[in-house]
Amino acid sequence: MSNEKIIIPFKHGFKIHVPNFLDEWFNNGTENRCKGALHVPFNIFNKYLVSIVERCIEINDPVLNRYMVEMALYSVGDPESKDYDQNAIDETIRIGREYEEKQTKTNNYESKS
Repeated sequence: MSNEKIIIPFKHGFKIHVPNFLDEWFNNGTENRCKGALHVPFNIFNKYLVSIVERCIEINDPVLNRYMVEMALYSVGDPESKDYDQNAIDETIRIGREYEEKQTKTNNYESKS
């Protein structure tokens, strides 16, 4: 086996509703999983996730915004939120993809120079 990194591009063919995923994990899982050893680490993870979302808002990076919307971590991307806005989601994803494509082209050009 070589030491080369294998990079698998993430094609965003799906979305994950992270808040619902965590809620499902805690409230509808087996007793051992929800109340046992993983309860504290998942609470810590949740707190870190909130900090990450707040920092992403501050940075306002188009690609990070896209990820946050796709994971329903911004209220505008959460179908269960009163702030949900499909047009804003579509626009955020479009801008993020365009920015990412532009960065990829720039990086490819620089690496050839």
